[in-house]
Formats: sequence, structure tokens, C-alpha cells
Amino acid sequence: MLNEILGLYLLRLGITSDTAVSGDLAVELLKNNSYWAVFCDLMLPGMNGLDLIRKMKGLDSAKPPRFVLLTGGILDDASEEAAASNHIVVCRKPFNFEIIKNTLHTLEQLA
Repeated sequence: MLNEILGLYLLRLGITSDTAVSGDLAVELLKNNSYWAVFCDLMLPGMNGLDLIRKMKGLDSAKPPRFVLLTGGILDDASEEAAASNHIVVCRKPFNFEIIKNTLHTLEQLA
């Protein structure tokens, strides 16, 4: 549900996107497409967002996408460190569309 709402908002901003309802589907999309950024919930069916990042790093990609981890929970110290060292933007729930827009601007700075 959140993925659909986020996809509609991105479209409103003129950004096309794909959505996935599971980590496995997201991995398949990442294998077959090139993305500028990935917004991923920490808790996914089948795997968590950090697992997805690990799998994404194993894919052959000339330029891996920027990564935004969406979470309503608290990350443990190891997860916080992993996010920081991998330039992963953490977006905490609840958030609004202005925060997503600001996150996109932050991602542009990571180029």
C-alpha cells in the first residue's frame, strides 16, 4: 500500500517508478532495470531492507542506485552504522510528502 502511494506521489513530481510488494520481486526488478534511487521499507515480506541492500550490492551494476530505508522502528547500532557507512538515507515514519521531496533533494547531493 505504501509503495503505491509513494509511486503515485513520485509520478506527480514527474518521476516514473516501479513498485514491488516483496523483497524477492524488488531483487528481480533491480536485476533487470537501472534505477537512480530505491525507496525500501525496512520490513519486507521475505527479507528486510538491509538484506535487500546486501543483495543489491551483489548485482552487476555500473552505478548502483541511491538507497532510502523507510522505517517506523528503531534501528539497532549495527544497522545505523551500516546505513551511515553505505550512504543510505533513513526516512523515519510517519513522514509526509514534503519529507519525501526533501529526501529526493538529499539524494541528488549524494551523486
